[in-house]
Amino acid sequence: MKTAILLIAAIAGFLVLSGCGVKKSSDPRDPDFRRDRALALGDHRNSASLEELARMCLEDPDALVRGQAAASLGRHQRASATPFLLRALEDSSARVRREAVVALAENGDRDAIPALLRILGRSRGADAESAQVRLAAATALGAFGDAGTVPGLISALEDPDPAVRHASHLALQKITGHDYAADPEEWRRVR
Repeated sequence: MKTAILLIAAIAGFLVLSGCGVKKSSDPRDPDFRRDRALALGDHRNSASLEELARMCLEDPDALVRGQAAASLGRHQRASATPFLLRALEDSSARVRREAVVALAENGDRDAIPALLRILGRSRGADAESAQVRLAAATALGAFGDAGTVPGLISALEDPDPAVRHASHLALQKITGHDYAADPEEWRRVR
């Protein structure tokens, strides 16, 4: 009996989470509709979808929609998305900025490296959202594997946020193949 009740509860939970029985909005004024559209457009790697995603990423009034549009631009993996993503790095929402950083790493366009270094070295405020953007930038720089980013990553070893310091350390290890712990002075000394 207990097993049957748990099974019924699991099925009901699945149905709720999968959206069964929930009518999706088809109203373009609804942010959920626009976010779903941005998600779907990420699968269409053509100029028209890129243009619509760029507009959504830069102009939509809802930060969740702008963030999803940035993420979908990253799935395009086209250098033509880079200028839009670079502009999204200036968004008022840390969520959008973080998605833009991740998307720039996915695109793999090395023209993004200077902007990512600026993000990493930007005002080291205490708010956790800005730290998440810097953490994403450190991770992205590690993915690029460019030795020119080493000085910026060494500086980030002094970031007040421990997660940013850790991501910077991992990026340095990946780029250089060495591990001088998370000690910026040691990294500077051996450079």
